[in-house]
Amino acid sequence: VEAIDYDFGTGLGTSAMSVEITYRQNREEIALIRTVRGLAGAEDFIAEAMDECEEKLVLQLSGYRDTDFLEIVGEYARQNPDRVMEMPSVTVRVWPDRGDTRVVELQFFYWTDRETLRAMREQVQPVFSSAALYVTGQAGERVKFQQLHTFLTERFDYTYQSSLTPSYSLLCEGIGDSNAFSQIYAAMCSRIGLEAMVVSGTRKGEKHQWNL
Repeated sequence: VEAIDYDFGTGLGTSAMSVEITYRQNREEIALIRTVRGLAGAEDFIAEAMDECEEKLVLQLSGYRDTDFLEIVGEYARQNPDRVMEMPSVTVRVWPDRGDTRVVELQFFYWTDRETLRAMREQVQPVFSSAALYVTGQAGERVKFQQLHTFLTERFDYTYQSSLTPSYSLLCEGIGDSNAFSQIYAAMCSRIGLEAMVVSGTRKGEKHQWNL
């Protein structure tokens, strides 16, 4: 509820009150609110919304605790470059200001349209599957790391450039930067049971990322 206004009047032995209720969202939007308890459940809905490139997600969250929802969105995108083609801009509203149960509204803004992002994902996911098949099952960890590195670095004569759709641009067009390489390599490693971290720093005075 955004506001409640009323008018009260009496006359000729009768009383009347007119009440006007203003809602933050319309009836259809209210019907789409997801009810969830705890942060883990909220994270599942956020992941589902990002997988489907939804523009809005509204949760009625019980057991609410102060949470950095932007970080949750960013971390999911970083961990799942095979599913999230574009990191959206996100706005978050939470109401009321206090209480164990609150409504959390996340709005996602993408520069690329939904159908295009889905088509990109359809082309990217087989590449991740091919990377896993490229690795020798009985080989040691060092060999597997090297095989994935070879699979990724020898796929194209790459153009070093940033992109709004890093996974698609790197794996399907040969365009990427250190952020795209490191995130995708780490994700490919994770999918075959190897642990690869992404570390950030500077190279020649510019921001850069590597794998550890």
